[in-house]
Amino acid sequence: MAIIWSGALGILLVLLSSVPALAAAAPPPEPDLIRYEAMGCFFYCPVFVVSVDRDGRGLFEGRRHTAVQGPRRFRMSPAQFKAFASELEPLRPEAGSVRYDHDTRCGGAGVPVTDGASTNVAWRSGQSRQFLHFYSGCPQRDVERGLREAMGLLPIKAFIGEACLLGRCS
Repeated sequence: MAIIWSGALGILLVLLSSVPALAAAAPPPEPDLIRYEAMGCFFYCPVFVVSVDRDGRGLFEGRRHTAVQGPRRFRMSPAQFKAFASELEPLRPEAGSVRYDHDTRCGGAGVPVTDGASTNVAWRSGQSRQFLHFYSGCPQRDVERGLREAMGLLPIKAFIGEACLLGRCS
């Protein structure tokens, strides 16, 4: 009986000692603010910055090749913000930053093609900050798809306008 008891006690101790390790690996808390920046390319890519907080207060800043130039405020419901944050969550680093660009050889996925646009995403949760830089020439289709899907959840389509053709944005 003593052998069974000591074996059970050993298993219990192993399980309890793993709890702090599980807590340390927990993802960062839901963000207070997300900043999404679409950067330029060598053609007519829309260039803008969007910041939105968990209360749904948003600011769009059209810089180039967008239907609206300058700042425009907008609102999202908390559920819309949560959907936006959830779409970006798989791309969010646990801590610090991650880069997919020429310098990192696209995060190990190969040599990027040239002339593409870049996207920056920054998350803030209290004092915690995470950052993602993605160059669209990198062959990281899951990252590219996640960024595109997340942007589609923002109520900013009218600010960006239709795709720019030959330097004219509608």
